[in-house]
Amino acid sequence: MDSKTLSVGSLPANFKISLDARVRAAAGVPAYIRRKRRIEELEEALKQALDEIYQEAFAEADGDEQTARAVLQDNAKRMDLGLLNDLIERHNKYYPIEANLAVDMHTGAFMMLGKPWEPEPLRSWKDFVGG
Repeated sequence: MDSKTLSVGSLPANFKISLDARVRAAAGVPAYIRRKRRIEELEEALKQALDEIYQEAFAEADGDEQTARAVLQDNAKRMDLGLLNDLIERHNKYYPIEANLAVDMHTGAFMMLGKPWEPEPLRSWKDFVGG
C-alpha cells in the first residue's frame, strides 16, 4: 500500500478564489464586523453597569422598586454615550460600502437581503432603561 500525504491543495476543487477575495481574507476580520462587535460590547457593558446600579439601589431602598428605578434613571441620564454613538455613526457611514451592499437602481437605496438597509439609530439613555 502506497502512503501518500494528502493536502487540501491536492484535492480537486470546483471553485476558485479571486485575488480580491484573497486580499480581503488576508486582511482579517472586516472593519464593519469589528466595529459592530465593539458596539455590542459597549451596549452590554452599559447594561451590566446599570443592572448593578439597580440592584444596589434596590437593596439600599429595602426593596422599594420605585426608588430603585428613579436612581437607575438618574444614573442612566448621566451616562456618556458619546463613544457608543460615535461608533454607530461611523458604522452607518461606512457599513454599506465596506459590506459591498447592493444598490436599488430605482431608488438608490442600499439593499441588504433583498430589503432596504436601515441605518442603526443612535442610542439614548431611554434605550437602556425604557424611560
